[in-house]
Amino acid sequence: MRARDEDGFSMVELLMGLAILGMVTAAIYGCFFSGVQGWQKGVERMDHQQNGRIAVDRIVRELRYASYVEPLSGGEELRFEFTGDDKIYYFKRVGPAADDLVLIHRHPDNTVTQTKIALKITALSFFVDEHNNVQINLASGTGPDRITIRSSFRPRNIP
Repeated sequence: MRARDEDGFSMVELLMGLAILGMVTAAIYGCFFSGVQGWQKGVERMDHQQNGRIAVDRIVRELRYASYVEPLSGGEELRFEFTGDDKIYYFKRVGPAADDLVLIHRHPDNTVTQTKIALKITALSFFVDEHNNVQINLASGTGPDRITIRSSFRPRNIP
């Protein structure tokens, strides 16, 4: 026992204070960690959305003046040509996980040039209807972060 005129804290008081401080610190850390995870998911989702939007915009821009358009490989690849141009062009997914969208130029001498358009494209399909409208379905990401973008347009130089 201690006398009443002694200053300071007892061991029990110090342990109680440390226990309370530990619980408050754990609660603050939990809130902070949850916020960081939410931020990372938002950035990842925005990245998928931006990749998909860039890909669809580039596909539409390239095909706008095409004179010939043909889906290949069950619609997962698109072949197109321009009047007065000897090259044949393709949009397709390549890479180790087949998630990079590329624009392929096949030159008359059979040399090939690839231009990477977008990354993390997990699904891509093309369909040309009876009115020559090109329909594009594209997905980026997986699971709950998956973004799907659809677009439809008619190339100006196809009769």
